[in-house]
Amino acid sequence: MKTEFKDTEIGLIPEDWEVKPISEVSEISLGGTPKTSITKYWHGDVKWASAKDVSNCKSRYICDTERTVTKDGIDNSAAKILPENTIVITSRGTVGKLALLSEPMSFNQTCYGLKAKENMDSLFLYYILKNSINRIKSISYRTVFSTITVRTFDEIKLAYPSLNEQHHIAKILSDLDTKIELLQKQNKTLEAVGQAIFKHWFVDSEFPNEEGKPYKSAGGEMVDSELGEIPKGWEVKTIGDVATVKGGTTPSTKKQEYWDNGTIHWCTPKDLSNLGSPVLLDTERKITNKGLATISSGLLPTGTVLFLQERLLDIWLYLKFQYQ
Repeated sequence: MKTEFKDTEIGLIPEDWEVKPISEVSEISLGGTPKTSITKYWHGDVKWASAKDVSNCKSRYICDTERTVTKDGIDNSAAKILPENTIVITSRGTVGKLALLSEPMSFNQTCYGLKAKENMDSLFLYYILKNSINRIKSISYRTVFSTITVRTFDEIKLAYPSLNEQHHIAKILSDLDTKIELLQKQNKTLEAVGQAIFKHWFVDSEFPNEEGKPYKSAGGEMVDSELGEIPKGWEVKTIGDVATVKGGTTPSTKKQEYWDNGTIHWCTPKDLSNLGSPVLLDTERKITNKGLATISSGLLPTGTVLFLQERLLDIWLYLKFQYQ
């Protein structure tokens, strides 16, 4: 049977779908923070999520939080306990990060909680919000400090089908995500194995010799160096001797022509610290060619290694394609 479409304010959608603002298909709650000076409000049994917790969440569901609060802390603050499958979206900092609560939790004022109403499937709402995140961000960037407000949920409209069809769509997408998360876990295991091999070969000098035996243990010749013993034939050099080192800069944020509708990836510490793999594929913000012209380091080529020193983080990343 051929699907009929209709024209709406958000474009063409199936004829039997509806369009409503986010605020009409979900109950929206802003989080809160118990007084940090009152000890009995903290270190309790209630998980208390922040924008940082949500941003660091590597799957659909947030399971752990850095801090916890007590029932007293909840009762004496604007914080609330929302049920499992509530969607949490970050409104400040890294704007627009999403996660589903894996259990009843509370959260602070850097997040909003969206509880699906009766005509909306929680998982479907999560996926459709994820698909609409660029529209949500575009509204947040209108403010001096990028922030999602309650008004944002009135402005952004979503298209959705019957509840039964929502269930079917959400299940398909959820099954795919489950497979992706499983592969990510396998990748982490393989990465740990790779790191162990790297250490064994290149730190402990036990790489296979010509006979396939561990070099050092098999009597391979070692020589002294400023770093300690190294295999004979190896050299010690500084990073500057083997690579060209460049520092990044920021185009003026006061000049919109450096940012508006930019297509050149512009990398920040936030992009790096939130990565779950050593390959950087995307950045939160992008700059224009005019913005790029103001940066001394220019456009860095594929294969460039980034080293992040802020907050004493040591993160090495390969660039999948050209970035600033």
